[in-house]
Amino acid sequence: MKSHPKTPLKKQTPSRIFGRTGMILALIASIALLSPDLGRAEETTVSKSTTATELSVVAGSMIMGLGPLGDVTSIRSASKDTEYLDPAEKSYLLLVKKHGTKELSAPIAMRREKAGVPPEIERLILSYPGDISATVEIALREDYIRMKLVRIKPVEEVEQISWGPLRTTMQEPIAEYLGLVRSPEFTIGMLSLEPNTDGAEDRAHYHVAHYLEGGGSYLEALSSDHTRDGMGHDQTRITGIPGVTVEGSAVALFGCAREQELEVVEKVELGEKLAHPMLDGVWMKRSPKAISPSLWIHFGERNIGDCIPLAQKMGAKTICSFIEMFGNWGHFQPDLRAYPGGEAGLAKAMAEAKAGDIDIVMYTLTTFLKPRTRPEPFVSPVPHRGLQIQGLPTKLVSSMDRESKRIVLEDRDGLVDALKMTRQFGSWTGNAPAQVIRVNDEIVAYGSVALEDGRIVLDGCLRGQYSTKAAEHGPGAEVVRLYIAGYRNFYPGTIGLQDEMAANIARVAHDGGFGQVTLDGYESCLETGHGAYAKNRLLKLIYDRCSDRPMRFSASNFGNYDWHMVSYMSWGEFDKEQGFRGTMLDYRLRRQIQLKRNHMPHKMGQHYPDNASLEDIEWLMARAAGWDAGVEFHVDLGRMNRNPQLAAIGAAIKLWTAAREENAFTEAQKMQLRQTDRLYTLSRRDDGTIDLKFLGRWQKPGVPVLPHKDIDLKPINGGSESLVPCGIDFSWTHNPGIFKELGLGDDMIHRSGNLPTEWTASYEGTPNEHGEVALQFVLRLPEDAPCAVRNPCVTVDGDRQVLIPVTLQPGQYLSTVHNTPWVSIYDREHNVIGEAYVRQQAQELPMLERDRTYSIALSAEPLKADAKPELRMNLRTHAYLSKQR
Repeated sequence: MKSHPKTPLKKQTPSRIFGRTGMILALIASIALLSPDLGRAEETTVSKSTTATELSVVAGSMIMGLGPLGDVTSIRSASKDTEYLDPAEKSYLLLVKKHGTKELSAPIAMRREKAGVPPEIERLILSYPGDISATVEIALREDYIRMKLVRIKPVEEVEQISWGPLRTTMQEPIAEYLGLVRSPEFTIGMLSLEPNTDGAEDRAHYHVAHYLEGGGSYLEALSSDHTRDGMGHDQTRITGIPGVTVEGSAVALFGCAREQELEVVEKVELGEKLAHPMLDGVWMKRSPKAISPSLWIHFGERNIGDCIPLAQKMGAKTICSFIEMFGNWGHFQPDLRAYPGGEAGLAKAMAEAKAGDIDIVMYTLTTFLKPRTRPEPFVSPVPHRGLQIQGLPTKLVSSMDRESKRIVLEDRDGLVDALKMTRQFGSWTGNAPAQVIRVNDEIVAYGSVALEDGRIVLDGCLRGQYSTKAAEHGPGAEVVRLYIAGYRNFYPGTIGLQDEMAANIARVAHDGGFGQVTLDGYESCLETGHGAYAKNRLLKLIYDRCSDRPMRFSASNFGNYDWHMVSYMSWGEFDKEQGFRGTMLDYRLRRQIQLKRNHMPHKMGQHYPDNASLEDIEWLMARAAGWDAGVEFHVDLGRMNRNPQLAAIGAAIKLWTAAREENAFTEAQKMQLRQTDRLYTLSRRDDGTIDLKFLGRWQKPGVPVLPHKDIDLKPINGGSESLVPCGIDFSWTHNPGIFKELGLGDDMIHRSGNLPTEWTASYEGTPNEHGEVALQFVLRLPEDAPCAVRNPCVTVDGDRQVLIPVTLQPGQYLSTVHNTPWVSIYDREHNVIGEAYVRQQAQELPMLERDRTYSIALSAEPLKADAKPELRMNLRTHAYLSKQR
């Protein structure tokens, strides 16, 4: 937020907007589009503005007012006359950042241009410090407005522009990727309309919607200049892209009722000719078949005939061979170990799968250029000059013969540090060298790096690596340090090489007849240094070349622009130590919550059912049904076929999938199915309807519950009566306890209403691998409480706040069941009766370090004046069995 200019709002006499600049386009259009009553409501609403309004535009059901300086003066719903603009901080139509400056600048003037402007367009000229001017065109559509930066002068001086920020008072959970901020009834959305417009970067993710720290939320979309060369992270090269400037940046802005969000997004897609993938005539975002079960299994042309019957038994519609399909990544030539017949062998396997109504997934680690079992032509025998490098290019000082183990280079600023950098991880990466240089057309691995007499000396060199040829090189030969990632792979360093790679993916996917492309490591596109634009460009190229037939696209990452191209997301895999039900459970649930509020179809991540029981499978399928999620199974062909319950498991998967696709469950049932400590079974009645039966609650057997002393609590302002022995057991948490150990603290009693009660707390048990535990708790209101309470709030050290937007009645309690921003509410019989989503910037609850003392405060609002109902809280903790994401 510090990069945004903050100026105080100037209070002015309320005035009607009609007289300042005459009757404006958006108002005229809105009268034509809205009912007479809504038109009058708009007039009345505008007159209530507390700042000067130069212009008013309608974006669907939202009215936005602009001031004479290009500031946003009002954001309101047209139907309910509700103001959503945050009065505490300024909002803007467009901010501009010059090259060489640190902050975005606000406009200092705005004027309307009328000459030659079509009647359906409003053209605004914005002026900025440093003699910069921007021309923005606003086009009114029926359900949204399109805003486009058509010109900026001087374009070569502008590094970045920002649509917004539009700061609102809206408190509901945001859709950070899709770009939606929400109140209980109303949504405001901002969608990118072109690849060079996207959200702000957050650890390789790009978000358009954000929470404001003090409450509220805001929308902001960015566009950057990519024409200049530069240096990225780890001293990687950034090669400029001619012509890719901020000009042409465009967004759609709209307001609508909460239940109409997806409907309006679809109208924007169709109206602006964005990607709109279909499956069996249904938009992929609405198709229940987009997330049909998938099987991850090792197969090739010899055993594909054995894999298809297993996929059919388990109800899978796609099968993925993970890393075994291609012998290289970059040109995607078949791995001859799995496909001795090469392209013909792969085509044969594809035909067999199609005959069994199964689609094969094309899996790749995106822009990872990697020779695996076959040389990669982008790497050898002649390395492509567009491969990513680190540090500055240099030259040989002395000649090298074919056997030279010692290389002397001219020094360049920072090159020694770049040569010493290496990234290594992964059990299947092989032993290929991770520190290499390119000398002319040869890749050379090196051992030690030293600076001697102002020259760089590399010792322990290995010649002719990665299938290149050892050669003689004379003084002055070109030398660059090639960038290699932890999987022993190279990256494109230029957008041109990335385009070639994308064209190869598209060609293989399309011509090979694949039904899905999975871009794992999709964020690797960022290695070019061009941020969201690089990945948006890559996927758009692939999507466009494959758009003549239905195809699913999944990825490890997505943002605002590529949301439209991605068919579904599936995050969460590998860690098996917590058992079939426990594998990365909190992480998976955090992703379900995040993807659901972003309207992205999703799966529960990969599970490993080789030794699973029927009860395990029904437990998983119930969770998937509750979250409207699909499933993926990573299996071993032999072990899965030997599972004695395979037939029953397959039948259960098919039935649960069919029930989900038939929309057989009510919202109340889905809430029950989301409870992870509940077991269900499913059957079909004689009349074809679905019969859902509750079997009981469960908890991992044998998990120790720590004594309360391991959570050390002391009262601060509530007296000794604010802390009494624990009055519940761990079943009240409704967590299934898939951990090494559990902890439950004493009763912390709050009786002071809105005034917080405080304690000190420290955890002395076993934390996770980072030395932390999540702040989790059970909060209960006794049956004899004089009234209900609302908005209970737990605060850590005065600033980290968990405010729960619920009303708790006497006899009810709530639990933060998992380390997620999701709370369940229960009645006195321990039945789940409600849910709430906690406002959290992060996807997890606040984390507490072991052996540190914190202040914990609890407050709530009584529903009766002067009443002070007793509220009891028990902190809970757990220690992981293994690493979770």
